[in-house]
Amino acid sequence: MFAAQPWVDVLGFQPTSCGKDTARTLSRISEAHPIIVFTPHENALEIKMKTRVSADEVRHSAYCGLMMAPPAGVSYAGLSVERWDTTVEPKKDDAFGAGLPVWHKALFMPGAKQLGQMSKLLGSFDFWRLRPEPAVLAAPGNDSNSPQQAYAQATPAKDLSMVYVINDRMLEVALDAIPHSPTVTWFNPRLGSNSPAVAVVAQGKCQFPTPDPGDWVLLLKAGK
Repeated sequence: MFAAQPWVDVLGFQPTSCGKDTARTLSRISEAHPIIVFTPHENALEIKMKTRVSADEVRHSAYCGLMMAPPAGVSYAGLSVERWDTTVEPKKDDAFGAGLPVWHKALFMPGAKQLGQMSKLLGSFDFWRLRPEPAVLAAPGNDSNSPQQAYAQATPAKDLSMVYVINDRMLEVALDAIPHSPTVTWFNPRLGSNSPAVAVVAQGKCQFPTPDPGDWVLLLKAGK
């Protein structure tokens, strides 16, 4: 394995699916090396599906990848950026970004904007202190044949937790994983907006309904 080689400083991976076995492997590797998440190239052609890689797929890959190992960073590329396409389209055919090369216009794609919002979110707290912590979730609700719908990280001191939920409308967090006197907010990774979170406490867990359908990030910070 490359992780055992003395010349390796940083490793990268692209999560094709969010799975528990992959997360365990990455956590072991990250004890020796930082791990960078490589997202699929936005707008690239999926050969098997015959569709283009969407902003949703890029975003899901980025958040799932970061949650599966101690967060170190994400690499993004649109198809035209990856190819370094310097073509400048004729102005009459160029509805957006007239005069810019194609690779430059690719930086304004939805996935690129959403990863910029991710950067602002992670820059608002000490994200490097987080470690994968499945015990934060009171009800993972997954078997080995089902896609994982939620990932959790927390600090060893339990003063900061972050959960990424992909599609589930109800997120259940273990009561003993809640930081002391917490401030709890939802972050919308599609729009970059924040909203307060409300919970129902019952039987040793907190149930947090997501504000709307879609993926969300729940951030729990200990009060001072």
